[in-house]
Amino acid sequence: MKQILLILLAVFAVGSCTQDVRAQSFQNSLFDASPMSLNPAYAGMIDGSFRANTNYRSSWAGIAVPNISIGGSVDVPVYTLKNGDYVGVGMLMSRSTFGDGNLKNYVGVLSVAYHKRLGSEAAWKNGKGSQLSVGLQGGYKQSSIDLSSLYFSGTNTQPGSPTFALGTGIAVNLYTVNGGLSYSQSISSKFSYVAGIAVQNINQPNDALLKKQTDAVGLAPLYVGTLGGNVLLTKRFSLRPGLVFQSQSGNNNIIAGSEVVYRVSMDAKRKTSVMIGLWYRTEGFAMLSAGIKKRGVNMRVAFDYNISGVSTASNGDGGVEFAIGFVNPGKSRAKRHVPCTRF
Repeated sequence: MKQILLILLAVFAVGSCTQDVRAQSFQNSLFDASPMSLNPAYAGMIDGSFRANTNYRSSWAGIAVPNISIGGSVDVPVYTLKNGDYVGVGMLMSRSTFGDGNLKNYVGVLSVAYHKRLGSEAAWKNGKGSQLSVGLQGGYKQSSIDLSSLYFSGTNTQPGSPTFALGTGIAVNLYTVNGGLSYSQSISSKFSYVAGIAVQNINQPNDALLKKQTDAVGLAPLYVGTLGGNVLLTKRFSLRPGLVFQSQSGNNNIIAGSEVVYRVSMDAKRKTSVMIGLWYRTEGFAMLSAGIKKRGVNMRVAFDYNISGVSTASNGDGGVEFAIGFVNPGKSRAKRHVPCTRF
C-alpha cells in the first residue's frame, strides 16, 4: 500500500509540474531576462536588430537534490512597414531538473508578434509615442520522471499483492498555444511604461499520465499580467519598477519591486550602467539583484532568501540566479520605435 501511494505521488508530481514555459517564471527572480516567457507580445520589442538572453538558476540547495534550471531565447524584429508598424519573431527553450526522481522539464516555443504604432508623427518627435502589440506562441513540452531513482522502504509479500516495473521511466508530451497583448507608452523623455496580459495553455492540453486523450480535463489556463516602467530621476539615476502577477486554478503569485540604475559613463559610445534591485514574492521570498550593463551586454545576478514559515526546514535556502543578455544596436529604423524597453 505504501509503495502504491508513493508511485501515485510521483505520477501526480509529473502531471502537476508539466506546465507551460511560463511556469518556469514562478521561480525565476530575473523574470525580465526571459521576456517571451512573460508574454509572446514582447517578441521583437527591442531597440536594436536582435536580442539574445540566457539564464541559469539553482534553488533549494538545502535539500538533497536542488532545483536546477537553464534557459535561453533569441528574438528579432524582422519586418518594418512604412507606417512604423513592425513584426517580431522569437524562439525560447528551457530545461529544469528537480528531486530524487530526476524530474525533468523541457520546453521549446516559437513566438510571433505584431506591433502597431500609435500616435502622430509630431507626438513621436516629442517623445510621446505609444504602441499596441499582439503576440501568439506555440510549442512543445515534455516532462519525465525516473522511477528507478526513487527509494521505497519495506516490501509487500502478501499473496496477490501487485508488482511494480520500476526503472522504465514515465514521460508526458504536450503541445501548447499561448497568446498575449501589451500596450507601451512614452509619456515624456523621463517616463515610459509597458503593461501586458497573456494567457498560457489556451488549448488546455492533456497533462495527465494516466488519462485517456479523450478526457475533457486538461491543463488549466495560466494568466500572466506584467507592468513595468523606466523613470529618469536625474541624468545619471533612474528607476526600473516591475510587477508580475500570475494566476492558475485559483493559485496566485506576485513578484514586485524595482531596480535603481546609475549611469557610470555619459559617453554615448561607452554606455555603462550599474544596477541594484530589491524584490518581494508572495510565496515568501525577499530577493536582491545586481548587475552591470555595458553597451549592449547586460549581466545580472539575483539572490533569494526564504522568509516563509518553511525556512528552517530548508536551511533558509532560496536560490541564486545568473542572467546574461545582449541587444545588438544594428541599423536604425526611422519609423520603428519602442516606447518602453522595460521588458
